[in-house]
Amino acid sequence: SSPERAELGRVSCILWNIPVEKISVHFIIEEGNSFEIGEILWSGNFRTENDIIERDIPQTGAPFHADTIRERLRKLRRLGVFSSVRPIYIGLDEDPPRDRIAILIELHESQSRFIDFAVGLETISRVQDSAASWLTDIIESTITASDINAYGQTPAHRFGLPDFLFTLEAAYIDTNFLGRAEELQIPLKYGISTTEIGFPPRYFSFTPTWINRRFLGSDLRLRATPFFIYDRAFLTLDTSETGFETELSQRFMEQFLMALQYEISWIKTRLPGETFSPFSLQNKLRPQIALDFQDSPLNPTNGEYIGASVAYINEIEEG
Repeated sequence: SSPERAELGRVSCILWNIPVEKISVHFIIEEGNSFEIGEILWSGNFRTENDIIERDIPQTGAPFHADTIRERLRKLRRLGVFSSVRPIYIGLDEDPPRDRIAILIELHESQSRFIDFAVGLETISRVQDSAASWLTDIIESTITASDINAYGQTPAHRFGLPDFLFTLEAAYIDTNFLGRAEELQIPLKYGISTTEIGFPPRYFSFTPTWINRRFLGSDLRLRATPFFIYDRAFLTLDTSETGFETELSQRFMEQFLMALQYEISWIKTRLPGETFSPFSLQNKLRPQIALDFQDSPLNPTNGEYIGASVAYINEIEEG
């Protein structure tokens, strides 16, 4: 308590020394003036729509409680579109303070649009696939020439190399899609091997994803992903899969996460070089629980994440 600000209330206590090694503490609490929230203004939302902000900020006329206000503003930070959310209270430091405290919220939006590119080299895991002869010849000739230069002569080296997949990945990411604090991801991945450079590719995937971190204004997080995957590189059978996956999740007590995933897909398979089978229908249901101690839910750099899940997959039925 502050003797100079009696209108804010006072907390005092009286102590009596008791010779029987006990101390009685008597608290006297005198409530000060009550305040309510007055006008609320904000600035800095150049892309984010005003109704997204109004959904989470305190309401005019509500009782003024700093802890409640901080908790409401914490929801704004969790949207992942603001690098800073700072409230400024107007009228609280006046003497005497106003009955209605105005709030100015300073917002700083993070960069939200990205285009990512990546080039990779992966080993094709199929037993029957080996690298192209031209690549094997180059490696054998290089090693043989190196040995001759070092030792004068050497037997020819023969290698059995697996085939390699050269991949090109591109993705457009918008973490504040249409100013709604929703995330849109549009990734593409294209892969060719040393033995097949033309079309069709050895691998192709298109998995656009939409994420709503406050589904229907609640604390539920919804992810929706339609997808198409054409794979002649990593599975034993050539596979063409088209489907849709969705996930609904919610955090409890900050670190505890529960999620439920559902996926439906239509799959065609074939032995390499043969004709694709008719479409088959597959359903997957996967509940998940996790403990998340990472320093950020969006871009973690430190911490631990422990998760467990089980999956139910129905029998594949011929389509």
